[in-house]
Amino acid sequence: MLLFHAGFAWMSGGYVGVSVFFTLSGFLITRLLLTEFEADGHTSFGRFYARRARRLLPASVVCVVLVLVARHLGEFDRVETLRGDAVGAITQVFNWVRLNGHTSYADLLGLGGAGGGSPFEHYWSLAIEEQFYLVWPLLLTGLMIVARRRRWHVLRLVAVLTAVLAVSAPLFAQAFGADAAYWATPARLPEILLGALVAAGVDAHPRVAPVIGKLALPCVILIALVAGVLPTGTGPAYEGYLPVLAVVSAVLILALQVPSRTRRALSLRPVVAVGKASYGIYLFHWPVFVILRSHGWVLTEWSGLLLALTITGAIATLSYVFIERPIRYGTWKRERLIGLAALGALVAAATIVVVPAAVPLIHVDAALLDRASIQPSGSVAPLRPASTETTTETPTETPTETPISSTVPPAVVGVGNISADPARAAETAPSTTTQAPFETEVALPDPPSRPVRILVVGDSTALYVGQGLAAWIGTHVAYAQGSLLWSPAEGFILDGTITTTDSSAFIEKSREVINDELPKTVAALQPDLVVLMSTVNDVMDRQWDGDPRPLTPADDAFRQRMSAAYSTLTDDLIAEGVPRVVWVVPPRPRMLWAPGQQGMGDPQRWSVHHDVIRAVAAAAGDRAAVVDLDRWFDASGASADKAFRPDGLHMTVDSATWLAGHYLGATLVRLALGAPSPS
Repeated sequence: MLLFHAGFAWMSGGYVGVSVFFTLSGFLITRLLLTEFEADGHTSFGRFYARRARRLLPASVVCVVLVLVARHLGEFDRVETLRGDAVGAITQVFNWVRLNGHTSYADLLGLGGAGGGSPFEHYWSLAIEEQFYLVWPLLLTGLMIVARRRRWHVLRLVAVLTAVLAVSAPLFAQAFGADAAYWATPARLPEILLGALVAAGVDAHPRVAPVIGKLALPCVILIALVAGVLPTGTGPAYEGYLPVLAVVSAVLILALQVPSRTRRALSLRPVVAVGKASYGIYLFHWPVFVILRSHGWVLTEWSGLLLALTITGAIATLSYVFIERPIRYGTWKRERLIGLAALGALVAAATIVVVPAAVPLIHVDAALLDRASIQPSGSVAPLRPASTETTTETPTETPTETPISSTVPPAVVGVGNISADPARAAETAPSTTTQAPFETEVALPDPPSRPVRILVVGDSTALYVGQGLAAWIGTHVAYAQGSLLWSPAEGFILDGTITTTDSSAFIEKSREVINDELPKTVAALQPDLVVLMSTVNDVMDRQWDGDPRPLTPADDAFRQRMSAAYSTLTDDLIAEGVPRVVWVVPPRPRMLWAPGQQGMGDPQRWSVHHDVIRAVAAAAGDRAAVVDLDRWFDASGASADKAFRPDGLHMTVDSATWLAGHYLGATLVRLALGAPSPS
């Protein structure tokens, strides 16, 4: 599980660790309940629930409080659902909170460690466990009473219940969807009940045949292999077939009831020590991973992984020694326990109430965009460089043909000095210069005969580019007007199926934007430039009808389809009368990829994407141009600057305004006036 959450591609199915834990938990809890019922003739529900609360709640509440304290210190500032997630974590219903919410853009792109994902994501499995603990003692006691009256062993009834729910799991997935198959409690109960079934079986037949012990090692190997080959976002886990894997876990637990080499290996003191602290390790590892990633640590590198595991282990050890063990085994009076629980609940509630508001991952400033938008007109005068006589409006910033010195703006200045006012930004920029492969600062020409009409089209990264341009246009009204046409995860490849995420809705929306909305917008606004920008969606693994497997951009067939889609879009825009199509080479993301999407960080897929853009633009001749933001980001120092792209993917309005003021605004004006592509 830790390796899976760290992001290692070879552990794409590491979530099976939760399934194994479910089965083990069902076994242990059922053994305790059966033993107590047989010894006392009844189940003490009060003692059971008190034991569970003392075991699980203290560390869980402490984790929630620590996360919220970290939020007050500036972490997790882009988690818009943090307050509700904290409530879901405290009340042990996080799986339903997640299931009843909506799949956000951040979830789609796997931005958890880059600031967009919740530090409570892992609480969904704990919620399912707690819900099981709440119901199972009552249900099992009822089954045992029925079995005793009929002179059966309860094994028979547990077996029937397990079989019914296991068969129902795929039907549940078909009826309610993949998310429900993974997150909903009824769909995951069979994995827990298979452990309960083993407990009932061992209770009915205590003497396990020694030959069963030989199955332990093959089961461990099989679980490890499955963890390495199962896909992350698709497959059996999302189709209700995890009970099949749980059978392997159940056999492993049964095999460990008799002596074997595997049992001796799992009984070594270091392994047992990890087992004792495993609850704390699971609780604290995910917030630690999220924080480290947000500060630039790459957990798939051994230095990052070692740091993450060290911090997690230290916190988990402190939790076990000073919180979990004393509360679990201490001889505390009931009044003191109640008071401590009330204090913990009060502290948690207080920190939840006062948690600061999040900075939205995707924020649309409609007023800003409206002020800069292209004004529809029945006829648009020809665009040309203006002489002094034809200039009808005085620019708010004195134009100059002398470029501003090439600086390393955001990487040195930091977020505090990135300003929506380019003039102020220039004043705060350091004087240190650097040799860049090309000019990172582009000077404005004389104002044109009329404002250049710029239409930006693309995904949420294009949204921020468009908003930055809009802010820049506000101080350069003689130079440009700008409108925006965007949708989340917008892509320009309009067919096939993305295999790493459930993206059908996004592809459908992309088709609507490109095939329907874009032609109408071009006809209404008559732009001089259409700027096209898409980042993630077009480089994800994709499968087309007839393909035997999903393809990556490294596959020739993928590249050809991307090239054909981009060429068609370029030709269509030119045919619709757009004077010049500008393709943006997007900056490569610096972000956490969701498990199963780790390949998205492979430089090769981005190189293919960028090469296709350049080739398509070159094939269109003077009617197309390329603006290479990937190159600009590297040359300016913005690539590694967290203030420029806080989540590793999206600029802010301020940083996009900096980009517009120093490079992009003047570049687009020059391209509209016929200048060659700067790349």
